Amino acid sequence: MFKISIVIVAFCLWAVCCFVEVKAIPKDSDNEPDFPELMKICNASFSIPISDVENFHNTGELPDTSDKTGMCYIRCMWEKSGLINNWVLNADLIRSHIWPATGDALDVCANTGIDEQNACVRTYMIARCLMMRSIVDAQNKPTV
Repeated sequence: MFKISIVIVAFCLWAVCCFVEVKAIPKDSDNEPDFPELMKICNASFSIPISDVENFHNTGELPDTSDKTGMCYIRCMWEKSGLINNWVLNADLIRSHIWPATGDALDVCANTGIDEQNACVRTYMIARCLMMRSIVDAQNKPTV
């Protein structure tokens, strides 16, 4: 009986993580995504350490991808902020917040993980691709 309960709980957690629909897009006074507020909202549903978020922003990687919670957090942030909507990337928003996503990065990364069935994993793959390309592009661009 106990094993069945664990399986049911695990399945429910997986279902919530993979199929939860995110809708609201909190905006600040400039009609830009309110990222601090979105972080609170997404972290309430998909709690990950701030160090994991910082690691993702610095390296393009989550430290632990065996647990999908971090990937679902990324999905929540990207969907609620409007960076991605129904697998369509918002080029203007991405260029203004993930500098310097240049060249063919948007086209290449939009098709990353196209066959992935798990929405959290697919969004993470897209976000990771853009972050990695942005990091590499930033390193290769001379500063004046």
